[in-house]
Amino acid sequence: MTEYNKTIKLLDPKMLDEQERKNLDPITDEERSTMTYEELITRLDLFDQYNKQETIRKESNFRILKNQLRSAVFNQVDIPGSTIRSIADLGIGTGTAGSPLTTNYQGVLVADSTDYDQILEVLQSNDKLKKALEEDDRSVYKLFAQQANSEVQVKGTSVYDETSALANDVTFQVFDGTNSADITLPSGTSDPNKILSIITNRLANAGLTEVEASFDTGGHLRFDTSTNEGRAYIRIFDLTDPGATDRFSTRFGISGGSFIGENANDTAGLAEKSFSVLRGATSLSGFISQKTSHGGVYSQGSIFDEIVGLQEQILRIEERVARRETSLRRQYTAMETSLTKLQEQQGALAQALGSAAAGQATFTGG
Repeated sequence: MTEYNKTIKLLDPKMLDEQERKNLDPITDEERSTMTYEELITRLDLFDQYNKQETIRKESNFRILKNQLRSAVFNQVDIPGSTIRSIADLGIGTGTAGSPLTTNYQGVLVADSTDYDQILEVLQSNDKLKKALEEDDRSVYKLFAQQANSEVQVKGTSVYDETSALANDVTFQVFDGTNSADITLPSGTSDPNKILSIITNRLANAGLTEVEASFDTGGHLRFDTSTNEGRAYIRIFDLTDPGATDRFSTRFGISGGSFIGENANDTAGLAEKSFSVLRGATSLSGFISQKTSHGGVYSQGSIFDEIVGLQEQILRIEERVARRETSLRRQYTAMETSLTKLQEQQGALAQALGSAAAGQATFTGG
């Protein structure tokens, strides 16, 4: 409960106020020069904390993850032989009926707290939980800790008569949804151990490693398989010639067909369901890994792609600035050249005018 509440609160950070948002910006050199060591450490911690909160708050995948976790905890769990199906049956929820909408709005359990002792105190006062523990503590344990599992058993309706050897080859096919094995029991075979050896070896060679064949104590041939993901599945076809004396259906009582188990997730306890949700988000194909380390064009996370994109954008801007600077320098140089020529022409004109004025004065004086 404590760890669940911590996770829910982590995935649902509050919106920062104006004062807190000031810590989102990196520390400038000017600010750093006026800070004490303690002030600097505090500011760096706040910078890290608030930026993480803002990233989580703005990222839609984290909101989806939070909703998936809440759904996993409130889903029902199939516990054979028990009426306990959910934490509601134990009197555990996110708030009392009729409580204000603002109470436990985050969906935390037991109490709006992440303190172990406080949560434990509330649980110890839960009469419904205490009664369930007294009457069926095993089911309470399974509600939280039961492993995801889907099982299928195909059992023959006829007892195999080992005193009578097979009159002909008996051929059948076993398919587990991925791999299939065509199995032939040779004519004249009677020993159940030899039959099991043939079936087991053929299943293993064909890759059906999760399918197990056996004879029960009553002499019935059976096939069992299980999985912790999705639904267990077996399909059996009798491939023996319909006109043959012995067929798989007549000697072993298995007519064939498809057999499917319940969804493994329906049997998973709340801890297993929650772990499965978190595993999905943090695995190599999960959105966290895809953003931080494995996804994207460069297989270093989509965030890395965004950084590369920004760097390329900066380079393009710098190139445009450089081209503009070169163009302006050419214009400036041309202007300087024109100005120099203009000044030279102005000087020459002034000199010519001066000479003309001097000549006119001499002519007049003469």
